[in-house]
Amino acid sequence: MIKTKITIGGVTFNDYGTANVDTYIRLATPITDVDRIAFHQQFAGNMRAIKTSTGSYMTYCLKSTAPLMSSSENQSFRKAEFAHIVDGQLRNGKYKMKETILDSGRVDKTGKITTDKKALEKLAYKYRSDTPTLIMEVREDCSFLSNFDEDKIVDGRFHTQYSLSVTKTGRLAARKPVSKKGRNLQNVKKGPARSFFVAEPGDLLVGGDQRQAEARIVAYYSRDENYIAAAESGRIHFDVMKAVFGDGFTEESKEYDITKRLVHGSDYGLGPWGFAYQANIPFSEAKEKQQVFYDAYPGIKNNYYAYVEEYIRKTRTLHNVFGRRQIFLDRINDSVYRKGYAFLPQSSSGDITKQALKKLSKFYHVLLDLHDGLIMSVPRKEVKYGIEAMHEAFDIPFKIWDIERKIPIKVSVGENWNEMVEIK
Repeated sequence: MIKTKITIGGVTFNDYGTANVDTYIRLATPITDVDRIAFHQQFAGNMRAIKTSTGSYMTYCLKSTAPLMSSSENQSFRKAEFAHIVDGQLRNGKYKMKETILDSGRVDKTGKITTDKKALEKLAYKYRSDTPTLIMEVREDCSFLSNFDEDKIVDGRFHTQYSLSVTKTGRLAARKPVSKKGRNLQNVKKGPARSFFVAEPGDLLVGGDQRQAEARIVAYYSRDENYIAAAESGRIHFDVMKAVFGDGFTEESKEYDITKRLVHGSDYGLGPWGFAYQANIPFSEAKEKQQVFYDAYPGIKNNYYAYVEEYIRKTRTLHNVFGRRQIFLDRINDSVYRKGYAFLPQSSSGDITKQALKKLSKFYHVLLDLHDGLIMSVPRKEVKYGIEAMHEAFDIPFKIWDIERKIPIKVSVGENWNEMVEIK
Protein backbone atom coordinates (compact mmCIF):
# COMPACT_ATOMS: atom_id res chain seq x y z
CA MET A 1 0.00 0.00 0.00
CA ILE A 2 1.11 3.57 -0.62
CA LYS A 3 0.87 5.94 2.33
CA THR A 4 0.48 9.67 1.94
CA LYS A 5 -1.25 12.62 3.52
CA ILE A 6 -5.01 13.27 3.27
CA THR A 7 -6.29 16.27 1.37
CA ILE A 8 -9.88 17.50 1.70
CA GLY A 9 -11.80 19.40 -0.98
CA GLY A 10 -14.90 21.46 -0.13
CA VAL A 11 -18.19 21.37 -2.02
CA THR A 12 -20.77 24.15 -1.68
CA PHE A 13 -24.39 23.39 -2.58
CA ASN A 14 -27.11 25.64 -3.99
CA ASP A 15 -28.71 25.98 -0.55
CA TYR A 16 -25.32 27.18 0.79
CA GLY A 17 -24.78 24.00 2.76
CA THR A 18 -21.23 22.64 2.57
CA ALA A 19 -19.58 19.25 2.65
CA ASN A 20 -16.03 17.96 2.57
CA VAL A 21 -15.25 15.38 -0.08
CA ASP A 22 -11.96 13.56 -0.58
CA THR A 23 -11.46 13.89 -4.32
CA TYR A 24 -9.14 10.90 -4.56
CA ILE A 25 -8.96 7.25 -3.61
CA ARG A 26 -5.91 5.15 -2.81
CA LEU A 27 -4.50 2.48 -5.15
CA ALA A 28 -3.14 -0.89 -4.10
CA THR A 29 0.12 -1.53 -6.02
CA PRO A 30 1.70 -3.73 -7.10
CA ILE A 31 -1.15 -6.12 -7.82
CA THR A 32 -0.85 -9.89 -7.54
CA ASP A 33 -0.46 -12.17 -10.56
CA VAL A 34 -3.99 -13.49 -10.02
CA ASP A 35 -5.47 -9.98 -10.00
CA ARG A 36 -3.41 -8.94 -13.01
CA ILE A 37 -4.56 -11.91 -15.08
CA ALA A 38 -8.18 -11.33 -14.05
CA PHE A 39 -7.83 -7.72 -15.08
CA HIS A 40 -6.50 -8.68 -18.50
CA GLN A 41 -9.27 -11.23 -18.92
CA GLN A 42 -11.82 -8.52 -18.35
CA PHE A 43 -10.91 -6.86 -21.64
CA ALA A 44 -9.75 -9.91 -23.60
CA GLY A 45 -11.74 -10.39 -26.81
CA ASN A 46 -11.44 -11.80 -30.29
CA MET A 47 -7.78 -11.34 -31.28
CA ARG A 48 -8.51 -10.92 -35.00
CA ALA A 49 -11.16 -8.31 -34.20
CA ILE A 50 -8.78 -6.44 -31.91
CA LYS A 51 -5.92 -6.47 -34.40
CA THR A 52 -8.16 -5.43 -37.27
CA SER A 53 -10.14 -2.69 -35.60
CA THR A 54 -8.40 -1.78 -32.36
CA GLY A 55 -4.75 -2.67 -32.82
CA SER A 56 -3.49 0.70 -31.68
CA TYR A 57 -5.73 0.55 -28.62
CA MET A 58 -4.37 -2.84 -27.65
CA THR A 59 -0.77 -1.67 -27.91
CA TYR A 60 -1.46 1.42 -25.85
CA CYS A 61 -3.45 -0.66 -23.41
CA LEU A 62 -0.55 -3.02 -22.84
CA LYS A 63 1.91 -0.16 -22.47
CA SER A 64 -0.30 1.52 -19.91
CA THR A 65 -0.12 -1.51 -17.63
CA ALA A 66 3.64 -1.11 -17.32
CA PRO A 67 3.50 0.90 -14.06
CA LEU A 68 1.62 -2.05 -12.51
CA MET A 69 4.35 -4.58 -13.38
CA SER A 70 7.34 -5.44 -11.24
CA SER A 71 10.79 -4.38 -12.44
CA SER A 72 11.63 -7.94 -13.55
CA GLU A 73 8.75 -8.05 -16.03
CA ASN A 74 8.62 -6.61 -19.52
CA GLN A 75 6.00 -5.75 -22.07
CA SER A 76 6.82 -8.59 -24.50
CA PHE A 77 6.12 -11.11 -21.74
CA ARG A 78 2.87 -9.37 -20.81
CA LYS A 79 1.83 -9.20 -24.47
CA ALA A 80 2.47 -12.92 -24.83
CA GLU A 81 0.39 -13.55 -21.73
CA PHE A 82 -2.41 -11.42 -23.14
CA ALA A 83 -2.32 -13.27 -26.48
CA HIS A 84 -2.33 -16.62 -24.66
CA ILE A 85 -5.49 -15.68 -22.74
CA VAL A 86 -7.28 -14.59 -25.90
CA ASP A 87 -6.13 -17.65 -27.83
CA GLY A 88 -7.46 -19.88 -25.07
CA GLN A 89 -10.83 -18.17 -25.22
CA LEU A 90 -10.97 -18.59 -28.99
CA ARG A 91 -10.07 -22.27 -28.78
CA ASN A 92 -12.84 -22.79 -26.24
CA GLY A 93 -15.30 -21.20 -28.64
CA LYS A 94 -16.09 -18.30 -26.33
CA TYR A 95 -16.32 -15.73 -29.11
CA LYS A 96 -17.33 -16.15 -32.75
CA MET A 97 -17.66 -13.60 -35.51
CA LYS A 98 -18.77 -13.27 -39.11
CA GLU A 99 -15.93 -12.84 -41.58
CA THR A 100 -17.59 -9.81 -43.18
CA ILE A 101 -18.49 -7.89 -40.06
CA LEU A 102 -15.33 -5.79 -39.78
CA ASP A 103 -15.42 -4.99 -43.49
CA SER A 104 -18.87 -3.43 -43.19
CA GLY A 105 -18.02 -0.29 -41.23
CA ARG A 106 -20.06 2.88 -41.52
CA VAL A 107 -18.90 5.57 -43.95
CA ASP A 108 -18.27 8.92 -42.23
CA LYS A 109 -18.66 12.44 -43.68
CA THR A 110 -15.25 12.27 -45.34
CA GLY A 111 -16.13 9.07 -47.19
CA LYS A 112 -13.83 6.90 -45.08
CA ILE A 113 -14.84 3.68 -43.36
CA THR A 114 -15.20 4.27 -39.61
CA THR A 115 -15.57 1.89 -36.70
CA ASP A 116 -16.58 4.45 -34.09
CA LYS A 117 -19.03 3.59 -31.32
CA LYS A 118 -22.12 4.46 -33.36
CA ALA A 119 -20.94 2.36 -36.30
CA LEU A 120 -20.17 -0.62 -34.07
CA GLU A 121 -23.57 -0.39 -32.37
CA LYS A 122 -25.22 -0.52 -35.79
CA LEU A 123 -23.12 -3.51 -36.81
CA ALA A 124 -24.00 -5.34 -33.59
CA TYR A 125 -27.69 -4.77 -34.27
CA LYS A 126 -27.48 -5.58 -37.99
CA TYR A 127 -25.54 -8.84 -37.64
CA ARG A 128 -26.84 -9.88 -34.20
CA SER A 129 -23.19 -10.29 -33.22
CA ASP A 130 -21.40 -9.72 -29.91
CA THR A 131 -18.10 -8.92 -31.62
CA PRO A 132 -18.68 -5.16 -32.12
CA THR A 133 -19.79 -4.94 -28.51
CA LEU A 134 -16.62 -6.69 -27.40
CA ILE A 135 -14.54 -4.24 -29.43
CA MET A 136 -16.27 -1.32 -27.70
CA GLU A 137 -15.57 -2.93 -24.33
CA VAL A 138 -11.90 -3.34 -25.26
CA ARG A 139 -11.71 0.34 -26.17
CA GLU A 140 -13.38 1.40 -22.93
CA ASP A 141 -11.07 -0.78 -20.84
CA CYS A 142 -8.01 0.44 -22.72
CA SER A 143 -9.11 3.99 -22.06
CA PHE A 144 -9.43 3.16 -18.38
CA LEU A 145 -6.06 1.43 -18.25
CA SER A 146 -4.38 4.45 -19.79
CA ASN A 147 -5.18 6.32 -16.61
CA PHE A 148 -2.71 4.14 -14.73
CA ASP A 149 0.20 5.92 -16.38
CA GLU A 150 2.51 7.19 -13.67
CA ASP A 151 1.98 10.82 -14.61
CA LYS A 152 -1.76 10.52 -13.90
CA ILE A 153 -1.44 9.17 -10.35
CA VAL A 154 -0.46 11.69 -7.69
CA ASP A 155 1.07 10.38 -4.44
CA GLY A 156 -0.49 6.98 -5.06
CA ARG A 157 -3.95 8.49 -5.39
CA PHE A 158 -6.47 8.75 -8.17
CA HIS A 159 -8.03 12.22 -8.29
CA THR A 160 -11.38 13.32 -9.66
CA GLN A 161 -13.25 16.62 -9.80
CA TYR A 162 -16.92 17.23 -8.94
CA SER A 163 -19.19 19.83 -10.43
CA LEU A 164 -22.83 20.88 -9.99
CA SER A 165 -22.93 23.26 -12.93
CA VAL A 166 -22.73 20.65 -15.71
CA THR A 167 -25.91 18.74 -14.80
CA LYS A 168 -29.54 19.82 -15.07
CA THR A 169 -30.67 17.30 -12.48
CA GLY A 170 -28.56 18.79 -9.67
CA ARG A 171 -26.46 15.65 -9.28
CA LEU A 172 -22.74 15.90 -8.63
CA ALA A 173 -20.91 15.05 -11.84
CA ALA A 174 -17.35 13.72 -11.68
CA ARG A 175 -14.86 14.46 -14.41
CA LYS A 176 -11.13 14.49 -15.07
CA PRO A 177 -9.46 17.28 -13.06
CA VAL A 178 -8.12 20.36 -14.85
CA SER A 179 -4.63 19.07 -14.07
CA LYS A 180 -5.41 16.03 -16.31
CA LYS A 181 -4.23 13.77 -13.46
CA GLY A 182 -7.01 11.29 -12.72
CA ARG A 183 -10.39 10.60 -14.31
CA ASN A 184 -14.16 10.42 -13.82
CA LEU A 185 -14.51 7.87 -11.03
CA GLN A 186 -18.29 7.60 -11.33
CA ASN A 187 -18.07 5.37 -14.42
CA VAL A 188 -15.45 2.82 -13.41
CA LYS A 189 -16.84 -0.53 -14.58
CA LYS A 190 -17.70 -3.22 -12.05
CA GLY A 191 -15.14 -5.99 -11.92
CA PRO A 192 -11.40 -6.48 -11.25
CA ALA A 193 -10.61 -2.87 -12.17
CA ARG A 194 -12.25 -1.70 -8.95
CA SER A 195 -9.97 -3.87 -6.82
CA PHE A 196 -7.19 -1.27 -7.22
CA PHE A 197 -9.15 1.28 -5.19
CA VAL A 198 -8.70 0.83 -1.45
CA ALA A 199 -9.41 2.58 1.85
CA GLU A 200 -7.04 4.75 3.87
CA PRO A 201 -4.41 2.92 6.00
CA GLY A 202 -6.14 1.26 8.94
CA ASP A 203 -9.60 1.85 7.43
CA LEU A 204 -12.25 -0.08 5.54
CA LEU A 205 -14.50 1.17 2.76
CA VAL A 206 -18.14 1.59 3.79
CA GLY A 207 -20.59 2.19 0.96
CA GLY A 208 -24.28 3.05 0.88
CA ASP A 209 -26.33 2.58 -2.30
CA GLN A 210 -30.00 3.44 -2.77
CA ARG A 211 -31.96 0.35 -3.77
CA GLN A 212 -33.34 0.88 -7.29
CA ALA A 213 -34.16 4.47 -6.36
CA GLU A 214 -35.13 5.76 -9.80
CA ALA A 215 -37.45 2.81 -10.53
CA ARG A 216 -39.13 3.27 -7.14
CA ILE A 217 -39.72 6.98 -7.73
CA VAL A 218 -41.23 6.30 -11.16
CA ALA A 219 -43.40 3.60 -9.59
CA TYR A 220 -44.67 5.98 -6.88
CA TYR A 221 -45.55 8.62 -9.46
CA SER A 222 -47.29 5.97 -11.60
CA ARG A 223 -49.69 4.96 -8.80
CA ASP A 224 -49.53 1.48 -10.33
CA GLU A 225 -49.83 -0.95 -7.43
CA ASN A 226 -48.25 -3.83 -9.36
CA TYR A 227 -45.28 -1.70 -10.40
CA ILE A 228 -44.90 -0.34 -6.88
CA ALA A 229 -44.91 -3.91 -5.53
CA ALA A 230 -42.26 -4.93 -8.08
CA ALA A 231 -40.08 -1.92 -7.23
CA GLU A 232 -40.38 -2.44 -3.47
CA SER A 233 -39.68 -6.17 -3.74
CA GLY A 234 -36.00 -5.41 -4.36
CA ARG A 235 -36.06 -7.58 -7.49
CA ILE A 236 -37.93 -5.43 -9.94
CA HIS A 237 -36.11 -6.79 -12.99
CA PHE A 238 -36.92 -10.38 -12.09
CA ASP A 239 -40.60 -9.58 -11.44
CA VAL A 240 -40.91 -7.61 -14.69
CA MET A 241 -39.12 -10.40 -16.60
CA LYS A 242 -41.72 -12.84 -15.29
CA ALA A 243 -44.56 -10.51 -16.33
CA VAL A 244 -43.13 -9.95 -19.82
CA PHE A 245 -41.48 -13.29 -20.70
CA GLY A 246 -43.23 -15.72 -18.36
CA ASP A 247 -41.74 -18.33 -16.03
CA GLY A 248 -38.63 -20.42 -16.53
CA PHE A 249 -35.97 -17.70 -16.71
CA THR A 250 -33.21 -16.77 -14.25
CA GLU A 251 -30.88 -13.81 -13.70
CA GLU A 252 -28.38 -15.61 -15.94
CA SER A 253 -30.80 -15.68 -18.88
CA LYS A 254 -30.44 -13.23 -21.75
CA GLU A 255 -34.06 -12.26 -21.07
CA TYR A 256 -32.94 -10.78 -17.75
CA ASP A 257 -30.51 -8.39 -19.44
CA ILE A 258 -33.20 -7.46 -21.98
CA THR A 259 -35.60 -6.78 -19.11
CA LYS A 260 -33.13 -4.45 -17.39
CA ARG A 261 -32.90 -2.38 -20.55
CA LEU A 262 -36.68 -2.51 -20.94
CA VAL A 263 -37.35 -1.24 -17.41
CA HIS A 264 -34.76 1.52 -17.50
CA GLY A 265 -35.62 2.67 -21.01
CA SER A 266 -39.39 2.53 -20.66
CA ASP A 267 -39.28 4.47 -17.39
CA TYR A 268 -37.77 7.31 -19.41
CA GLY A 269 -39.97 7.07 -22.51
CA LEU A 270 -37.59 5.09 -24.73
CA GLY A 271 -39.41 4.02 -27.89
CA PRO A 272 -39.38 0.53 -29.46
CA TRP A 273 -36.65 1.45 -31.96
CA GLY A 274 -34.37 2.66 -29.19
CA PHE A 275 -35.15 -0.38 -27.06
CA ALA A 276 -34.46 -2.74 -30.00
CA TYR A 277 -31.16 -0.96 -30.62
CA GLN A 278 -30.03 -1.14 -26.99
CA ALA A 279 -31.17 -4.71 -26.39
CA ASN A 280 -29.90 -5.90 -29.80
CA ILE A 281 -33.20 -7.59 -30.68
CA PRO A 282 -35.50 -7.28 -33.74
CA PHE A 283 -37.81 -4.25 -33.83
CA SER A 284 -40.92 -6.43 -33.95
CA GLU A 285 -39.87 -8.24 -30.78
CA ALA A 286 -38.95 -5.00 -29.01
CA LYS A 287 -42.32 -3.45 -29.89
CA GLU A 288 -44.19 -6.53 -28.69
CA LYS A 289 -42.33 -6.82 -25.37
CA GLN A 290 -42.62 -3.12 -24.64
CA GLN A 291 -46.37 -3.27 -25.21
CA VAL A 292 -46.64 -6.25 -22.86
CA PHE A 293 -44.72 -4.20 -20.29
CA TYR A 294 -47.07 -1.21 -20.58
CA ASP A 295 -50.13 -3.50 -20.45
CA ALA A 296 -48.81 -5.11 -17.27
CA TYR A 297 -48.08 -1.71 -15.67
CA PRO A 298 -50.53 0.80 -17.25
CA GLY A 299 -49.90 3.44 -14.58
CA ILE A 300 -46.54 4.33 -16.15
CA LYS A 301 -48.24 5.82 -19.21
CA ASN A 302 -51.62 6.76 -17.74
CA ASN A 303 -50.28 8.52 -14.66
CA TYR A 304 -46.51 9.14 -14.75
CA TYR A 305 -46.12 10.12 -18.40
CA ALA A 306 -49.42 12.02 -18.28
CA TYR A 307 -48.34 13.99 -15.19
CA VAL A 308 -45.00 15.03 -16.72
CA GLU A 309 -46.52 15.95 -20.08
CA GLU A 310 -49.34 18.01 -18.55
CA TYR A 311 -47.03 20.14 -16.42
CA ILE A 312 -44.56 20.70 -19.24
CA ARG A 313 -47.37 21.74 -21.60
CA LYS A 314 -49.00 24.08 -19.07
CA THR A 315 -46.03 25.54 -17.21
CA ARG A 316 -42.85 24.25 -18.90
CA THR A 317 -41.72 23.48 -15.36
CA LEU A 318 -41.28 20.42 -13.16
CA HIS A 319 -40.44 20.22 -9.45
CA ASN A 320 -38.92 17.10 -7.94
CA VAL A 321 -39.90 15.63 -4.56
CA PHE A 322 -37.73 18.19 -2.72
CA GLY A 323 -38.89 21.19 -4.73
CA ARG A 324 -35.94 21.38 -7.14
CA ARG A 325 -37.16 23.19 -10.25
CA GLN A 326 -36.35 22.51 -13.87
CA ILE A 327 -37.60 24.80 -16.66
CA PHE A 328 -37.90 23.35 -20.17
CA LEU A 329 -37.37 26.10 -22.75
CA ASP A 330 -36.98 23.95 -25.86
CA ARG A 331 -39.75 23.34 -28.34
CA ILE A 332 -42.22 20.95 -26.71
CA ASN A 333 -41.97 17.54 -28.34
CA ASP A 334 -41.23 13.92 -27.42
CA SER A 335 -37.58 14.74 -26.73
CA VAL A 336 -38.54 17.33 -24.11
CA TYR A 337 -41.02 14.94 -22.53
CA ARG A 338 -38.29 12.30 -22.23
CA LYS A 339 -36.07 14.84 -20.46
CA GLY A 340 -38.95 15.42 -18.06
CA TYR A 341 -39.40 11.69 -17.42
CA ALA A 342 -35.71 11.48 -16.54
CA PHE A 343 -35.55 14.65 -14.46
CA LEU A 344 -37.94 13.63 -11.68
CA PRO A 345 -36.31 10.31 -10.60
CA GLN A 346 -32.71 11.31 -11.29
CA SER A 347 -32.84 14.67 -9.55
CA SER A 348 -34.80 13.28 -6.59
CA SER A 349 -32.35 10.42 -6.07
CA GLY A 350 -29.42 12.80 -6.50
CA ASP A 351 -30.79 15.18 -3.87
CA ILE A 352 -31.13 12.30 -1.40
CA THR A 353 -27.47 11.43 -1.93
CA LYS A 354 -26.35 15.05 -1.47
CA GLN A 355 -28.31 15.43 1.75
CA ALA A 356 -26.67 12.25 3.03
CA LEU A 357 -23.27 13.57 1.91
CA LYS A 358 -23.67 16.75 3.94
CA LYS A 359 -24.46 14.71 7.06
CA LEU A 360 -21.68 12.15 6.69
CA SER A 361 -18.90 14.53 5.69
CA LYS A 362 -19.00 16.13 9.15
CA PHE A 363 -17.67 12.92 10.70
CA TYR A 364 -16.12 10.72 8.00
CA HIS A 365 -13.89 10.93 4.92
CA VAL A 366 -16.29 10.60 1.98
CA LEU A 367 -14.31 9.32 -1.00
CA LEU A 368 -16.84 8.96 -3.79
CA ASP A 369 -20.26 10.26 -4.82
CA LEU A 370 -21.84 7.72 -7.18
CA HIS A 371 -25.14 9.53 -7.90
CA ASP A 372 -27.27 6.95 -6.05
CA GLY A 373 -24.78 6.28 -3.28
CA LEU A 374 -21.60 7.18 -1.39
CA ILE A 375 -18.38 5.46 -0.39
CA MET A 376 -16.37 6.57 2.62
CA SER A 377 -13.23 5.47 4.45
CA VAL A 378 -13.88 4.45 8.07
CA PRO A 379 -11.38 3.34 10.77
CA ARG A 380 -11.73 -0.39 11.36
CA LYS A 381 -12.68 0.10 15.00
CA GLU A 382 -15.51 2.43 13.98
CA VAL A 383 -17.04 0.43 11.13
CA LYS A 384 -20.09 -0.49 13.19
CA TYR A 385 -20.80 3.20 13.83
CA GLY A 386 -20.04 4.05 10.22
CA ILE A 387 -22.70 1.59 9.06
CA GLU A 388 -25.22 3.10 11.47
CA ALA A 389 -24.30 6.60 10.31
CA MET A 390 -24.80 5.59 6.67
CA HIS A 391 -28.30 4.29 7.41
CA GLU A 392 -29.20 7.41 9.38
CA ALA A 393 -27.84 9.75 6.70
CA PHE A 394 -30.00 8.19 3.97
CA ASP A 395 -33.12 8.07 6.16
CA ILE A 396 -34.75 10.91 4.24
CA PRO A 397 -38.55 11.00 3.84
CA PHE A 398 -40.36 12.65 0.94
CA LYS A 399 -43.91 12.76 -0.36
CA ILE A 400 -45.40 11.77 -3.72
CA TRP A 401 -49.18 12.17 -4.10
CA ASP A 402 -49.27 13.09 -0.38
CA ILE A 403 -47.93 9.67 0.64
CA GLU A 404 -44.67 9.65 2.60
CA ARG A 405 -41.98 7.47 1.06
CA LYS A 406 -38.36 6.53 1.76
CA ILE A 407 -35.71 4.84 -0.38
CA PRO A 408 -33.97 1.97 1.47
CA ILE A 409 -30.24 1.53 1.04
CA LYS A 410 -27.78 -1.34 0.76
CA VAL A 411 -24.69 -0.91 2.94
CA SER A 412 -21.50 -2.77 2.01
CA VAL A 413 -18.05 -3.03 3.62
CA GLY A 414 -14.73 -4.17 2.19
CA GLU A 415 -10.97 -3.82 1.84
CA ASN A 416 -11.36 -2.56 -1.74
CA TRP A 417 -14.09 -1.25 -4.01
CA ASN A 418 -14.52 -4.54 -5.89
CA GLU A 419 -14.86 -6.83 -2.88
CA MET A 420 -17.36 -4.97 -0.74
CA VAL A 421 -19.82 -7.31 1.01
CA GLU A 422 -23.38 -6.30 1.82
CA ILE A 423 -24.14 -5.98 5.54
CA LYS A 424 -27.70 -7.12 6.23
